[in-house]
Amino acid sequence: MADECTLYGLPTPTAAVTATDVQGSFCCRSCLEVARAVADLDDVDQFVVDTRVVGDEHGVVRPATDGVLGIR
Repeated sequence: MADECTLYGLPTPTAAVTATDVQGSFCCRSCLEVARAVADLDDVDQFVVDTRVVGDEHGVVRPATDGVLGIR
């Protein structure tokens, strides 16, 4: 074991899991994919997140105000 996993801090194997499109070294492919997915979130258009709609308990649709996606 050489380094620590960039995502969780776990020990990495001697040949750590890496990819050219993701910064860091990882203990497993799953950690690499999570890091890739999190990095993709940086490219999300904040306007899209801010203007998503959610139905309330009465089914009334309202614009988002909290910037957090809600899934029902």
